[in-house]
Amino acid sequence: MPSLHAGFAVAVGAAVAVAAAGTLARAAGVLWGALVVLAVLATGNHFVLDVLAGLVVAGAGLAVAVAGRPVAPAPGSRPAGGRRGVPQPPAARTSAPNWAADSPPSTRTRGSASREPAAIWDPGRVV
Repeated sequence: MPSLHAGFAVAVGAAVAVAAAGTLARAAGVLWGALVVLAVLATGNHFVLDVLAGLVVAGAGLAVAVAGRPVAPAPGSRPAGGRRGVPQPPAARTSAPNWAADSPPSTRTRGSASREPAAIWDPGRVV
């Protein structure tokens, strides 16, 4: 029987190693699969061929997932059928909001941990 303990651990470890931002997290991702393989073999839960079969099954699952992924459309292309009125995501801000510069000091809550203007939370405010 394929060892999905090892296959899943190696797959998750590889995903963490690819997606992680820090060096320590990447190292943990790389080591996770190897440590699970070592534990599975040391405790006698699976044989070496079971571990290899688990890695093949995990690789086959990855191949199926990648093959079934839709291809992203070219930037600026129209949706299929040329339909109009399809909602588009809002434009992203180029920078983080600067509440201190965007609002006068009188609308800020003094000593508050929140960086948003106090006027936003005023229940009597008419927008």
